[in-house]
Amino acid sequence: MHTVIIGGGFAGIKAALELANKQTGKITLISNSPYFNCHASLYSILAGKSKRQSKVTLSDIFAHINGVDIVQDEVISINPEKNIVRSKDVAYEYDKLILSPGMVSDDLGINGVKSHTLSIRNLEDIDKLRKRLEANTKEKIAIIGAGPAGVEFAGALSEWYEAIDEVADITLIDSGNRVLPTFSKTASRLASRKLRDMGVKIQLKRSVQEVKSSHIVLNNGVIPAKNIIWAAGETLSPIITKHVQYFGIEENRVQVDDFLEAYEDIYVIGDCAKASGSGTADGAVYMAEYVAKHIIHTMMGRKSRPYHHKPDIKSVPIGSNWAYVEQSGIYVSGKLGSLTRSEIENRLYRQIMPRVQAFSALNPYS
Repeated sequence: MHTVIIGGGFAGIKAALELANKQTGKITLISNSPYFNCHASLYSILAGKSKRQSKVTLSDIFAHINGVDIVQDEVISINPEKNIVRSKDVAYEYDKLILSPGMVSDDLGINGVKSHTLSIRNLEDIDKLRKRLEANTKEKIAIIGAGPAGVEFAGALSEWYEAIDEVADITLIDSGNRVLPTFSKTASRLASRKLRDMGVKIQLKRSVQEVKSSHIVLNNGVIPAKNIIWAAGETLSPIITKHVQYFGIEENRVQVDDFLEAYEDIYVIGDCAKASGSGTADGAVYMAEYVAKHIIHTMMGRKSRPYHHKPDIKSVPIGSNWAYVEQSGIYVSGKLGSLTRSEIENRLYRQIMPRVQAFSALNPYS
C-alpha cells in the first residue's frame, strides 16, 4: 500500500510516523518546505537567533525511520478518480491520501493588505520584520488581528523592544469586542490586562477598511503606522480550494465523516478539517494518530470507532514568562501558565521528533 501525505506540520509528520511504525507499506510525505515550522521558536529570531538555528528539517526527523520518503514539492492537483496527485513535474499515485496542508493567509478582500502588511507565518517572515524594525526602532507598529497569533506576537514584540532598551509603540486592532475571541472571557480579560501592562494599546470594535503604506483606515478613524502586521485572516490551502468539487466546505473547513474521510480514500486532518481539535497542535496530533490507526484497521478488515477528540487545550504565551492555558473551564495563567504550556509543548514535540530536535525547537535560546 502506498500512502501519500501532503503537509509537513504536526498532523502530516505524526501520521507518517504512526504508519511507518506499523510497516503499512510505502509512505511519501510531500511538503513545500524542507523544514518543520517550529512555532515554539518562531519568534526567537526577534532576539537575533539565526534562522538556521531555529529550524528542524524533515529529513532529520525521519533520519532513522524506515519506509518514509520525504519529498520537497508542491502538489497542485488531485485526481481522486485515478488516485493521483500531481505537482508541476511529477505524478504521485496513492492508495490512501492524507491531506494536512494547514491554512494560508487571507486578506479578507481588504485593499492594501497584500501590498502594505507584513506576515508572521514563518521564520523568513520574522527575520525580515526584525531587520526592518532594527533599521528604525521609532516607527509605530500596528498588529491587525487579536487572535492567538496577534496576541502572542504583540507580547513578543513588546519584550524585544524592552530588551534593546527602546520604547515600543504597538497597537493591537480587532473588529471583535475582545481579544482571543475563541477563548473564554476570562482569557480575554487576563490577556488584555497583561498586554496593557506591557504597553500594548488595544483597539477593539475597529473594522479595517483599507491599508495604506503609512496608516490604516478604520470604520471610525485612522491609525498611523508604517510597520503593519497582518494576523487576522486565514483560509483553506489552494490544494483544497481548487478541488471543491470533491469536498464539502463548511465554515472555511473541509467536511469529514466520522472517520475523518472527506472523499473515498482521502482523509483530511489538522487545521483545515471540520472536526473537533482543528486549529490546535494537540488536535492535529490526535487526528493523525486516529487516521493512521483507522487505515491500519481497514487493511486488517477491522472496524474503527468514530473519531472523537477530548476538549481542546487552548493556550497562548504573552512574553517569555507568562501564558494562559485553559481546558474545560479550568485555567492557569502567569508563570504557572507558562510552565504548563511548556510541559504541553514538550509532550507534543516529543511525539513528532527525536529528543535532540525537540530540545532544540523548544529551547531556542540555548
